[in-house]
Amino acid sequence: MKGARLIILILTILSLSIATLMVCLNLYPSWSQYARSLEEPLLFATLSSISSIFLIRSFTFKDKFKALFNILGINIRIEHLNRITGFLFIGVLCTPVTHPNVLVENLHMVFTGLAILTAYSEIIFYNKNKFSYIGSAVGIVGFLLAFILNFYSVGLGELIAALVISFNIIFHLNKILE
Repeated sequence: MKGARLIILILTILSLSIATLMVCLNLYPSWSQYARSLEEPLLFATLSSISSIFLIRSFTFKDKFKALFNILGINIRIEHLNRITGFLFIGVLCTPVTHPNVLVENLHMVFTGLAILTAYSEIIFYNKNKFSYIGSAVGIVGFLLAFILNFYSVGLGELIAALVISFNIIFHLNKILE
C-alpha cells in the first residue's frame, strides 16, 4: 500500500495527541466516557485512528505471515493479531461504556480488554526480548493501577498503555511494505 508508513505514523501521532488532550482536559475519568458527550469526536478520532493503524499493519507488515503462537492447533500470525486488534477497537467504539444498557457496557469492557491483550501479545511474542517484556509490564501495570486500584485516572492508565503500543508501532515502522 503506497504511503502506508506515512499514514501509520500520522495516525499514531494523531491518536496519541488526542488521547493526551483528553487526559489533560480531564473532563471524564477515562477515554471511553467521552462517548455520548459533546466531546465524543475526540474519542471517535482516537479509536478510529488506532483501529486503522492495526488494520493497515495487518496487510502491510513485512513479517505478517510469521507465526507467533498456536491456539487449538491454529497458528496465530502477526497479520491475525493486527486484524483482530483493529476490529476489537472498532468494537470498543461501537459499544459506548456510557450506554444505559448494561450488556453494552459489559461488551465494551470485553472488547477493551481483548484489544489490549492482542496488542500486547504481538509486542511480547514478536519482539521476544527484555525490552519488550519490561515495556509490556509497564504498560499493563500502568493501566491496571488506574483501572483496578484507582492510583490515577483510567484515562492516564490508558495513555500509559497506548504509549508502549505506539512505541512498538513506530519502532517497527520500517517493516511496513510500501
